[in-house]
Amino acid sequence: MDYDIKFTWDKNQFLDQEIRIPKYSLPWDFKSSPFDKDFENQEIEYVKQFFKEYENAVNYVKKNEIGKISALNFPLGEKDEYMVNSKLLDFLFILDDHIYESRNCEEDYVDNLMNRSSKNHDSFGCEVWRLFDEYYRIGVKESVDLLIRDFEFWSRSAIKTNKHKSLNSSLTIEDYFNSRHGDFGMAITASSCTSTLYVEKEIRESKEFKKFFKYFELCNLMINDCGSFKMEINEILLTNFVKVRAIQVGSIDLALKYCVDLLNKYAIKVNKYSTKLQEQYPNHIHLKKYIYTLKTFTAGHNKGYGHANRYN
Repeated sequence: MDYDIKFTWDKNQFLDQEIRIPKYSLPWDFKSSPFDKDFENQEIEYVKQFFKEYENAVNYVKKNEIGKISALNFPLGEKDEYMVNSKLLDFLFILDDHIYESRNCEEDYVDNLMNRSSKNHDSFGCEVWRLFDEYYRIGVKESVDLLIRDFEFWSRSAIKTNKHKSLNSSLTIEDYFNSRHGDFGMAITASSCTSTLYVEKEIRESKEFKKFFKYFELCNLMINDCGSFKMEINEILLTNFVKVRAIQVGSIDLALKYCVDLLNKYAIKVNKYSTKLQEQYPNHIHLKKYIYTLKTFTAGHNKGYGHANRYN
């Protein structure tokens, strides 16, 4: 296939093409948390920690509707678990949008953020440790330790991705995944919604678990890229595989069909390797719930597109 390698997206090359996402369905059902209103009633006060002006906090909440996303992403936990997960989601979006997407942000910011005893914490540094303490209060220590490691990995990956825009149109889906799986944030999402569960290191390091988790990430990456493509069409960055594939084949329609085909394939793989895991560890109650939680999250993530303002 002959085409010039591109490092940016130019929507003007596709002006005559319609954006129609092929219909698809996931093999898992979404659910909605019964505690959504509890968080929505507190959200403005929470985000005021980061936007000191009340009007800015209100505008952020209305623009993003994180409460709607949280209700679908975290439907299975008890109220205290749901509340801390919702606060973390808000925190991550604000941190990414207003700190990490700035090209002036360096990794020493993360060094300071992850230093609990630092005397130089900004509002984010203070809040992230309050959130971690909440997780320790309700969760399993080993699982919260993993959440903190995943948060640091995501933070460093997000800064590197935003500073070094190396994505280009020559990438295969495997190349793209290897470049995005850190800053995309599925690991920290999985850690946050399973903090009350304990899956041993032996299981996490097994071949079947690694395959299951990789396809969970890939499935959600394609849900994100298909669902957010229209919203991101004016952005020049190639942080969306639909754009990468469209440049490769010269067609948005073919690119979307290709990505939906991948999505369907990855969902099948998630089921395949989750079945193998449960057959290998048939009496592990937390593993069974862990798998169910990630599948339900994926269904909710998919439902969120078109449901909340941030995804429209």
